[in-house]
Amino acid sequence: MFRLLLTAVALFFSAMTIGQEFQNLEARMTKPFYDKVKSDSITALKFHSSQKAVLIRAEKSYISLNLFNSAMSLIDEQKIKKSQKEVYLGEYIQDHRIIAVTHSFAGRGFSTLYAYVYDVNSKKLERRELSKTPIDKRLGLFSTKKNSEFVLDKDSETFSIVTTFKRKDLIQYSFETFDAVSLEQKYVQELQRQDLRAYEILDVILNKDGQLEVFGQFIPESVQAKSAADASHIATLDIIDANGIATKETVIEKALPKGVKPIITESHIFINDFIEGDAGNGVNQIETLIFDRENFTLDERLVYEFDDAVYQAFFGKQRGERKKKKRKGLGEFRINYVIPSNNNGYFVLAELKEIIVIMTGGGLNGMGGTSTRIVYSDLLVFHLDNEGKVVWADHVEKDTTGVFAAYNAFMSDGRLNIMLNGGKNYDTNRNGDRNLNRGLFEGSALYRVAYDTNGSQQIQKIQDNSQDYFLPRFGSFVNDKFIMISDSKSRRRFLILE
Repeated sequence: MFRLLLTAVALFFSAMTIGQEFQNLEARMTKPFYDKVKSDSITALKFHSSQKAVLIRAEKSYISLNLFNSAMSLIDEQKIKKSQKEVYLGEYIQDHRIIAVTHSFAGRGFSTLYAYVYDVNSKKLERRELSKTPIDKRLGLFSTKKNSEFVLDKDSETFSIVTTFKRKDLIQYSFETFDAVSLEQKYVQELQRQDLRAYEILDVILNKDGQLEVFGQFIPESVQAKSAADASHIATLDIIDANGIATKETVIEKALPKGVKPIITESHIFINDFIEGDAGNGVNQIETLIFDRENFTLDERLVYEFDDAVYQAFFGKQRGERKKKKRKGLGEFRINYVIPSNNNGYFVLAELKEIIVIMTGGGLNGMGGTSTRIVYSDLLVFHLDNEGKVVWADHVEKDTTGVFAAYNAFMSDGRLNIMLNGGKNYDTNRNGDRNLNRGLFEGSALYRVAYDTNGSQQIQKIQDNSQDYFLPRFGSFVNDKFIMISDSKSRRRFLILE
């Protein structure tokens, strides 16, 4: 049954051909343009159907918009001043307009939503006030944690702003839904949970009719005093529309993973997580939970223990066999991507989490100290079938990165493509894997690592990074092209791969 479901979502997300020969991507670099924005922060790079592109940067005191023609030459730039209490939420394309949404708490006692509407044809920019809502006096402004999330339906016909207000004794969620074309408000709903301090939203799903499905979880107040290991959890699905809020709940044995985007079909919700086995020596299993979307019951829990192929992909043959025999885990991972494939399954991409201990200076008494920093290093690639079983896994050694994933991944021509920067002179280590780590005095280069659904790996070295260092994380795959921008304070280029 689930094979048919995941087949449908795979076909929906990607229309790809099977069995196509691997071909290198051709790289084309645009002419440089002078960038007045002296910042490395790129919020979004959006592409219009006319092949025009808009580069968006949201800084503390302003929002910058740069418009490029189909040749990626700069033809217009706009700079929007904003208050420090105005937070950038998200953006979308609607016909010939780029619409950016912000949330402001600048007015005392009010929460205000704005839309900045930029016409790519006329190059005109306007600001519209979407809503101005009084804030519950019990929440206040200075003693409350506030957070907002922008949610857009896949057809760009409606969007919602989910705002969270948190105090010790009160949590309030506000859901404001708008027509994405007219920018008119469709409805506002508020959800309050008095005693559920452990409640959290995991994902929000919005359809073009404006109905929200809010996927969350909490620990019941009666068992919050217990340890997290012993406490049962409640998974929730709140159905929200103009008529009100309907809540569905189901008991689960342990907390669902945070930050992992579930795969949603018309009838089911699939969510994956890396878990430890009974030995407790690190991750050695991948778990798939399958929820019935209509009744919101946990239909099935699938657990797949890593086999020899996974260990050998990560550690090499001999060391992998020893690790597997001793039931040693692989460490702790962060899932970055869950991407449906065209072969009745999906890819899971995750980075290895590491803790670096840094020695600090001596001080007056000559005694030093330490501080720690979390970084993410090697990449683990899984291909799972639609029953949650790992078909194959592979391991890519790459440079250590900070909070954000420094690579990009997308499906094209029936292959998973991973774009990342690595060492200029990559070699093959004893595992037979490609080692893309950069040496101490080694330059860097841009790489494409590609997999077909059978696990065959191809690596393309696209170019050395010399004057221009391109940022795959901010790239976009659109119209069968992958486009990314260079990292520079003033002179920037685009690199187009097709």
